[in-house]
Amino acid sequence: MHKGIGATAAALVGLCVTQGAHANVVYNFEADAGTGGSYVQATGGQIVVTDAAYRSGSLNRNYTPGGAGEPFTGTVDDPYPDSPIISAEINVDAGRTPAILSAYASPRNTRFVIDAKTLQANLQFRDDGLLDGSLFIFDTAENVRSNGQGADWRVTDFNSDYFGTGPCTGNSVDPCFAGTGRWVIDEDTRPVPAPAAGLLGFGLIGLAGLVRRRRALASG
Repeated sequence: MHKGIGATAAALVGLCVTQGAHANVVYNFEADAGTGGSYVQATGGQIVVTDAAYRSGSLNRNYTPGGAGEPFTGTVDDPYPDSPIISAEINVDAGRTPAILSAYASPRNTRFVIDAKTLQANLQFRDDGLLDGSLFIFDTAENVRSNGQGADWRVTDFNSDYFGTGPCTGNSVDPCFAGTGRWVIDEDTRPVPAPAAGLLGFGLIGLAGLVRRRRALASG
């Protein structure tokens, strides 16, 4: 095969392999500065879901170990092996040392069951790369509620044992309101819209025609 054709074929294969190589879709939280309450300010966060969940367009899960919610499907070492949510996290600045507190949950992680964590998520994946829906994370130290549409998300009720007997240890709203922001997809993790195999097939068909033409010219 002509080396130019070989290079083109390699590029097509490489493109398809690269685009289909990742397995998860990542959303990062972009917080609006200066919109928090008296005690906490959202600084960021991350939600990681499977490609399959993203392609389905939405997900609705309620993981509540030991209570009502998603049925326990695995073991302590792998509590929810088929979870469409890999992890979810929201970080806030508490304005003191340590400054950053985090509400984090991963249904496939051992600590999810051991720490009796809860993760409730109702998410819709928009074409513009933003999220609609709600997210609630609870563990033994921190819990947080958030909800919104597109560019307008509210991070509310960030409660933590870190505050001792302060206002952010119960179901407070104003002092523990952590601000606003948006969940934005990491474009490098967005699945390819069309099946990569189809693109590869069209590319190889074109290459086959080019090879035939070159051979015909060479023999003529």
